[in-house]
Amino acid sequence: MDSEVLLRFQEAENVEDLRKLYSKLAVPQIRPKLCFLTYLVILPLYICFGGLVFWATDFRSSQKAQLRFDQFCFEEKYAIITLLKEHSDSVYNIFNYSRQKIDAIVNAIDKMEICHRKGVSDFRPKTFDPYNSIIFSYSVLTSTGYGDVHPFTVTGQILTIIYAVFGIPLNIAFTADFGELITKAISAITEYFRLLCNKGDQREGNKAQQLSQEVLFIIVSFVTTVYVNFLTIVVLVRITDLEEI
Repeated sequence: MDSEVLLRFQEAENVEDLRKLYSKLAVPQIRPKLCFLTYLVILPLYICFGGLVFWATDFRSSQKAQLRFDQFCFEEKYAIITLLKEHSDSVYNIFNYSRQKIDAIVNAIDKMEICHRKGVSDFRPKTFDPYNSIIFSYSVLTSTGYGDVHPFTVTGQILTIIYAVFGIPLNIAFTADFGELITKAISAITEYFRLLCNKGDQREGNKAQQLSQEVLFIIVSFVTTVYVNFLTIVVLVRITDLEEI
């Protein structure tokens, strides 16, 4: 406790003044807890809001892009099938093939292979359904990126910039407070075990009891955050596996 705090305690004349002074001194300690709990509400709401916005702006455009990708080889395939049908009418025996017909079939197969290679060289674009929209907003918020989901409209691109301008600082603030919470947790746990080793002193025993409540809150908050993130990753992996099947 520094000299300024001691001076303010000495100037306090009654219990009410001491209570007000204690409230002022307790606010900085309570603030990280309140901020951390507030982030647990604000961040999911902000991510869901971003997902709703991107779903509304880019769902139809992403559907059209996916349809263009699916129809990329349609005309080429149709021409190849027509060519094969023209030559299949006279195919009864391999020895009856003329050299021109064999070359035509080989060329058709080569064209199909080239077309296939062009098709698989790019990823099939995903649509901005509610799930992918939330994943995209989360990736923008954390600035991790998610390559196969991106806005197709100019409106979506502009909103992505605006969303990131407000969302990334919010995530940085959450990360900073969460790091401070972890630091305090480590310090509190270390102090708690130190006091347990000196539990013969009654005053330190009372202090250990006060610290135990803070340690319990920090541990529960940390475990809850880790569990929620782990559960989210498991759900995303399951959904991705189902989509691949």
